[in-house]
Amino acid sequence: MSQTRAPGPTLGEAVLPRYDGQSLFNLPASICETLGVSGSGLGPPLDPTVLPPALRDGAQAVLLLVVDGLGAWQLEAALTAGDAPVLAAFAARARSSAGDVSLRTITSVFPSSTIPALATLGTGRSPAAHGLLGWTVYLEEFGEAAELARWGPAAGRGSYQDARLGGHDPIRFLGVETLHQRLARGGVESAVVCLAAFRGSGLSAMTFQGAEFLGCHAASSILVRVEQRLYLYAYWDLLDTVSHHDGPLGAEHAAELGALDVALGRWLDRHQGRGDLLVLLTADHGHVPSDPARTVRLEGERRLLADLRSPPTGERRLAYLHARSGRRDAVRAYCADRLAAVAEWVEPTEALDRGWLGPGPVSAAARRRVGDGLLVARSDHQLVYPFSPDRAQPPFAGNHGALDPREMLVPLIALRV
Repeated sequence: MSQTRAPGPTLGEAVLPRYDGQSLFNLPASICETLGVSGSGLGPPLDPTVLPPALRDGAQAVLLLVVDGLGAWQLEAALTAGDAPVLAAFAARARSSAGDVSLRTITSVFPSSTIPALATLGTGRSPAAHGLLGWTVYLEEFGEAAELARWGPAAGRGSYQDARLGGHDPIRFLGVETLHQRLARGGVESAVVCLAAFRGSGLSAMTFQGAEFLGCHAASSILVRVEQRLYLYAYWDLLDTVSHHDGPLGAEHAAELGALDVALGRWLDRHQGRGDLLVLLTADHGHVPSDPARTVRLEGERRLLADLRSPPTGERRLAYLHARSGRRDAVRAYCADRLAAVAEWVEPTEALDRGWLGPGPVSAAARRRVGDGLLVARSDHQLVYPFSPDRAQPPFAGNHGALDPREMLVPLIALRV
């Protein structure tokens, strides 16, 4: 499907994470605050201008609904087009200063992608602390590039949990308490509602500890399973899939968002008048519409690969490069000479010490996984590397992971029910 493409910004026009109170990083602390649980060790809660205190005061339960891939610009476009009438009604009430709803724009984390963002929401820690820095990362623990959702070899099958791959413990690997465990210590019962296929995955095992897992077999069932708990985390994943394959501007995107809108409207009809429930709807990241002609095939950069000890990892709009011993300067020079038009080289110290991945102490794991340099995509370019010859890596019509406003800015709807 052809895509209307708006020109993307240079890295100099980037949106950086607003970890001081206007980002996904601040949501867990606000949830703890609302439910009367200590947020000690977490970042600051959301700024009052983002989550008005009147919406939190007196709330006895919280539903956090995360819509994977719903950027703020995508929601605005859908509201303008009439694709989501329930959400449009919330937006209209928020603009009229109705006391029971607000709509604000916040930032994702960096990288602006699913694994870092969901790990942050699941632990209350920044990517710099939890170290889950992309769809793929180089894990020195296993000496190879790994796919983190599955928590297994990027070039293979299975999970490091499997006996044939060592039977490793994902919870011990992460080494960070989850938000659900924190809530349980404070006497708050929590549950996770998402597709049943995610049960037992590496990422689920790491970030859902302490919650009851309520699996569904269709996205339309997700809100059906959302009932009485003090804290509910619900994850609607398919908008991201549609945006990758069909783009964030087409009829498929409108149809999937419309399905969410209908499901949410029905659920709210059943719960109107409850009075004690705070509903928070947000996203992990947005999408940049991508021209397939701007695909950079990193497997073709053979001189670069020869100087790396791991294939490039990260996301399609962000690559972590791990140089062989003594070849870091050669890697940087190659990127400056051959790739500067499509991606900007960023020093790991710049990304970490300037707080791109979050404030506070940086974990040893995060320092290892950012490698010796980062390539951050310019405009709408995407960086592709196939880890296995039997897994095709076609261009995506929508991508994320870098610092474009379209991928970094996400909505936050807060509704008192």
